[in-house]
Amino acid sequence: MLQASKAKRDVIFKRAEAYVKEYHDAEREQIRLKRLAKKEGNYHVEAQPKLVFVIRIKGYSTAISRQTNFKYQQNCS
Repeated sequence: MLQASKAKRDVIFKRAEAYVKEYHDAEREQIRLKRLAKKEGNYHVEAQPKLVFVIRIKGYSTAISRQTNFKYQQNCS
C-alpha cells in the first residue's frame, strides 16, 4: 500500500513538473516574440482568452427540431 501511494505521488509530481515546464516555455515564447517584434520595429499583441457562454433552455426540444427540419428543407429545395 505504501509503495502504491508513493508511485501515485511520483506520477502526480512528474505531471506537475510537466505543467510548470509548459507554462515556463509559453512565457519564454511570449518574451521571444515581443523581442523579435521590437527588433523589427513592430508590436506584439498577446492572444486574448476566449470565453463562450452556453445556455440550454429546457423544454423546447420540439421547437428546435422543427426549426432544424425547416432549415434542412429550405437548403434541399
